[in-house]
Amino acid sequence: MNTSIIIKGASVAAVASLLFTASTFAQVGKTFLATHPKIASSTAMQRAIRVQNRMASSTASTTITAELKTRGDDLINQRIQSLNALSTRIQSMKKLSDSSKTALTTSISSAIADLNNYKTEVDNATSTAGLRGAVSSIANSTRIYALVIPETQIVAAADRVLNVTDSLNTIIAKISSRLASSTISTASSTTEIQTVLSTVNAKIADAITQANKAISEITGLKPDLGNKTIAASNKATLKDARTKIVAAQKDLNDVRQGIGGIIMGLRK
Repeated sequence: MNTSIIIKGASVAAVASLLFTASTFAQVGKTFLATHPKIASSTAMQRAIRVQNRMASSTASTTITAELKTRGDDLINQRIQSLNALSTRIQSMKKLSDSSKTALTTSISSAIADLNNYKTEVDNATSTAGLRGAVSSIANSTRIYALVIPETQIVAAADRVLNVTDSLNTIIAKISSRLASSTISTASSTTEIQTVLSTVNAKIADAITQANKAISEITGLKPDLGNKTIAASNKATLKDARTKIVAAQKDLNDVRQGIGGIIMGLRK
């Protein structure tokens, strides 16, 4: 009987040992297959790996999509704020004609409407591919934005020129009145002052002409939307308008110097 018990005990121990060895071997096998996917031949194992990869890819895609949406919305909101500020600035310009104000603000309103539409596209996009399309649309709006900014800068500079010419004309009117009512020591001095006045008046007239031409030149510009021919034309027009503004500003500097010389002459 004792021998039987020993034999039975030995049999149980042997079975337990075999079970432990099989379990350990299975775990090692799983680890090996997980680290050596090319060797894994089990259909179930391969399917599990594919599902895990898809989940990881989906999570990464969702994160990228959320980040792109946030960046796109921030960029659009910043531009809309800038355009609204430009519109307000245009309305406050004193010398700009109503028709020019309307043309510029209409262009700005159109750009803002496009940006709001692009924002809706960005917010509603459910894939990176959809976001790419929305971003492409924003790129086109960038061209509108890039045109409106220099247009407004040029118009603002022209408006300042026209405001300054009003002030200078007021000063010249006072000088002319003073010249008519005062006695100048020599006829040559009177002639010199009159010559300077004529030059000053011509400079003011030219500054006004240059400023108005610059405004008229850029008012009808349209965004290129990727068209290289239109882009080149817009660039040339903006450059020429800036040249006119520079010429007008030089005229005003010459006028200031001329007025300073006249005042010195009247004080003698």
